[in-house]
Amino acid sequence: MEESKGEPLVLTTVGSTGEKYAVIDDEWRKIVKTVVDVTNGKIPVVPGTSHSGTRVALERAKYAQDIGACASSVAWLWLIFGLIFIKHQPLMFPRKKHQL
Repeated sequence: MEESKGEPLVLTTVGSTGEKYAVIDDEWRKIVKTVVDVTNGKIPVVPGTSHSGTRVALERAKYAQDIGACASSVAWLWLIFGLIFIKHQPLMFPRKKHQL
C-alpha cells in the first residue's frame, strides 16, 4: 500500500457524500475507470458503488472489481435518504400555533 507522510493511502471516488448523485451511470463508469487507470495499481482505489437499487449497486461493485479497484464502498439506504426523513419528521407531530 502506498504511503503519504507515513500514513496508508487509499483513493476513493464517487462516494455517498460527494459527486455520486450528480452523475449518470455512464459517467460513473468513466470516472471510476479513469481513476483506476491513472493510479495504475500504485494506489488502492475504492469507488463508491451505492445505489437505491440493489441490482445496480451489485453491478457497480462487479464492474469496479473487474477493472481493478481493490474494494468498493456502499452506504446504507438510510444514510442516503436520511436527510429526507429528518427534514419531514416534524410534520408527523402536532405543531403549536406560533410555529411556521
